[in-house]
Amino acid sequence: MKTYSKDYLYGAIHQYVKSKEVLVKEAEIQAVEKRFSLSQMPGLNPLFLDERLRLDIGLTSHEWLSHNPPADAFEHGFDSQNRIRWIRSLYGTNLFVYRDGEVDEIRYTKRSEYTSLVRRIIENSKVTECWTCLTSPMQYQVELFQYRDGSVCSSEVHSWFESSEGWKKASWIAKNVFDRDAVGLLRAYHDDGLSSTDELKLVFVRPGMGLIRQQQRERRLFVGYSIALTAKEEDKSHRVYSDAYGIEMSISIPSECPVDVVVTAPSSLVRVITKGTGVTSIENISAGASSVSGICDILKTRLAGGKWAVVEVGSPSVERQISSLLRTKLGIIACVHDFEDSRKAIRLFDITNSNRLVIALKSERLKLPASSRPTIAKIREHMDALGFKKSRIVLASPLKPSEAAKLVVEQDVDGVFLLDASFSDLLDAFVPVALESC
Repeated sequence: MKTYSKDYLYGAIHQYVKSKEVLVKEAEIQAVEKRFSLSQMPGLNPLFLDERLRLDIGLTSHEWLSHNPPADAFEHGFDSQNRIRWIRSLYGTNLFVYRDGEVDEIRYTKRSEYTSLVRRIIENSKVTECWTCLTSPMQYQVELFQYRDGSVCSSEVHSWFESSEGWKKASWIAKNVFDRDAVGLLRAYHDDGLSSTDELKLVFVRPGMGLIRQQQRERRLFVGYSIALTAKEEDKSHRVYSDAYGIEMSISIPSECPVDVVVTAPSSLVRVITKGTGVTSIENISAGASSVSGICDILKTRLAGGKWAVVEVGSPSVERQISSLLRTKLGIIACVHDFEDSRKAIRLFDITNSNRLVIALKSERLKLPASSRPTIAKIREHMDALGFKKSRIVLASPLKPSEAAKLVVEQDVDGVFLLDASFSDLLDAFVPVALESC
């Protein structure tokens, strides 16, 4: 492993800023071909094919534009050796400088103080190290790649950052693991190193290879949660807004992914989600009430544009609640503890409205979510006997969000409903389910 000091890396950035005009002109002279695309595509260059991993791997399947590139297209310049020399866009210019055993990628933005440097170390035509140095914020890192059978199988990321006490090396180490088959990259996993669980999260699945999709499921998948609000919460409205906005900024659901995302809050705050943010304008994301005590709560939910309501089947008034909800178009998330609870809810539906029913099995009485398998099977058998093919069963137990996809694959479950959670919990559950279903 090479070692670069902070002063050396920032000195290199300073020199590249000073020499920008000369370097750009030299690259333009050496470029023999220009190609345009709607995204950066350095992954098409064999040198970076194994290094541009995780979600970016999707870029390698994009196509070049044949003619008339739009104003926001990315221009790629290639030299006579088919090496990429620059990438130009509305955001700035990425310039590539080649040396023996090294390739520097200088990212010039519209403002010079935001220029950054990525240095790749090459051994036997493979990227073994990738140094990234940022100027805003002031930090740098190195990613070390391990290979098996000529392809990257894992990597570790070590970081340094500027603090009030000077420069420090981060105590955490991020890790990536890559599963491959004869075709290429199949799955990628990431652990940011910040949590104590040391848990790898699924961040990429090759399109068309999701385990859930292979099961050819009849029902759409479901990932939902109720926003955690405590009695001591001074501004519940702001908390709900922050969570909904966080989802809006973090989730984009491909149209081919059969996943419904549902965000619930008290009926009086559903409007904050639907009117205060744009999250429900995203396809397949909807809002609902985390509880409804009467007709007033149902009306508030409907008028706010909510599409779901959560009911506790153990409540004495559950029959009245469900009957009132069935007179509307709201979907119903019925929280149950066992098979008998589920029967109480199911008998209030018929085959014409059974598609609006989601049974949320709260298995906190069980030691592990997997222990709920017999109950799930019994509920599913009862639904099938009634012809309720579109009714869904989800787990609403205190499980790790990252277990969501595994549970959907291994059990006949249609997703998860996270109780008293945050949008980051939702993302942890949604990402693997969405990836495995596409």
